[in-house]
Amino acid sequence: MMRSNNPSIPIPRTVPLLPLHDKVLLPGVVTRLQISRRDSIPLFEKILRSYDSKDLNKCIIGVFPVHTPVPLPDDKASKQVSSSVADNDNNNDGDNGNKGSRKKKLSSISKSDYGGYPLTDDGTVVGSNAGQVVPLIGGPGKGGGSQIPPVDPAHIHTTGCAARLVRLERAVGGFTVMLEGIVRLRLNKIIAQTPFFEADVTPLLDRPVDKNDQELQDQIVALKSTSKEFVSLLQTLKLPAPVLVQLQKFLENVGVIPGQVVDLLMSTIESTNEEKLMILDAADLRERIPKAIELLTRQIHVLKISQKVHDNVEGKLNKKQREFYLRQQIAAIKEELGEKDTGEEDEMTIIENRLTAANLPPDVQKAADREMKRLRKMQPASSEYSVIRNYLDWL
Repeated sequence: MMRSNNPSIPIPRTVPLLPLHDKVLLPGVVTRLQISRRDSIPLFEKILRSYDSKDLNKCIIGVFPVHTPVPLPDDKASKQVSSSVADNDNNNDGDNGNKGSRKKKLSSISKSDYGGYPLTDDGTVVGSNAGQVVPLIGGPGKGGGSQIPPVDPAHIHTTGCAARLVRLERAVGGFTVMLEGIVRLRLNKIIAQTPFFEADVTPLLDRPVDKNDQELQDQIVALKSTSKEFVSLLQTLKLPAPVLVQLQKFLENVGVIPGQVVDLLMSTIESTNEEKLMILDAADLRERIPKAIELLTRQIHVLKISQKVHDNVEGKLNKKQREFYLRQQIAAIKEELGEKDTGEEDEMTIIENRLTAANLPPDVQKAADREMKRLRKMQPASSEYSVIRNYLDWL
């Protein structure tokens, strides 16, 4: 689901930050998310307390991708996990009067309990909240079950997207939210981590198109041409009409809002999270447009190949269907004329004569007659024809 972005919406300097795992939100795109992490749920609990349902769209959230840490090699992880760490229950970290972060003994905890996240030399989870383990709400086993560590600020991407809250609903184990991307954000610094992340950010607005910038104008022309070819291919694939209409309307304004067109198209094509991150990071249009053209060209190539394969398969199926239909018509005409086919019919007669000469038991003969009727209706080229023919020969 996509909508035009609106950079004119005021973006606060400080926004609540929602870490986004395995997904990238671009301006102008509306996405639905299931919120079930303990480090994100408090944000939406507060929003429910602070906003009326009709004012939810006034709530601006900074949505930032999170880089997945590289899992440790099994031998190194085993060595680190086996180390035992003393509890520090008597230390106070000064945060809301809570006891200091407990460095949990890990002698009996496997690497999988931490989802492969890196561990420090003393065996605790890497991150500012090292040693704390955050269970997934609704995960298996509330007491032990599936656990994941809190988000390490060092893993949060430095470019994100300001999002307007479109819908917020309670769900089993958390919330279902719908967010609309508005404008790119640069993460200056994280100013709070509990009960949820808050950050100091700077909006990264697209600059107005300079008609005297020949390089940019050439890129826009190339983008328009490539985009039209892409939409044309989508039409042949019978994409839903509302999506096509929206894309075509945006393409009409590619000369005025090329950045928004790129973001919209990138949410339409098949691409990896890394490629979407590349587009998100490209705040400069002269950097973003060439990358988008490259990805669009690849998608066009894939669509053309898919269409060619589809047409070839459909053509072969239609040809076989026509042949089968004609064979049936010819057989019916010959039957009306009292004529016999010297080819396939002779073969059928030979099989029938062999079955008769075999003097089969009644139940076996009944099965053979049934398979003979099926065989007469099939094309000799089909695989099932060969199977039945071999079965009858075996009888």
